[in-house]
Amino acid sequence: MDQKELITSIKESFSTVFNERLKKIVLFGSEARNEAGPESDIDILVLLDEVKDFGSDLRICVDSIYLLSLEIDRRISVKPFSISEYEHTDIYYRHKYGDRFQNL
Repeated sequence: MDQKELITSIKESFSTVFNERLKKIVLFGSEARNEAGPESDIDILVLLDEVKDFGSDLRICVDSIYLLSLEIDRRISVKPFSISEYEHTDIYYRHKYGDRFQNL
């Protein structure tokens, strides 16, 4: 599966489970920098309108991409954030001002 197909699959997975709550999906790390090797994980931020229960939202994220992770034989690391929480983190400032991230 190439990166474009992977991104499409990830977007579809999260759009299906979060519907209107999903605001943005951000790819970061080695995959976003095009430096990923066969053992690299795929780092994803799942930005939601609100994270009501972190554990529950994390479980939904993991469950929704589990089969895709098995299919491509790579670990997909997901981190749910509320959009407002994200905008007040170092990750947001790195994304905005110079680290390599990709909005999906």
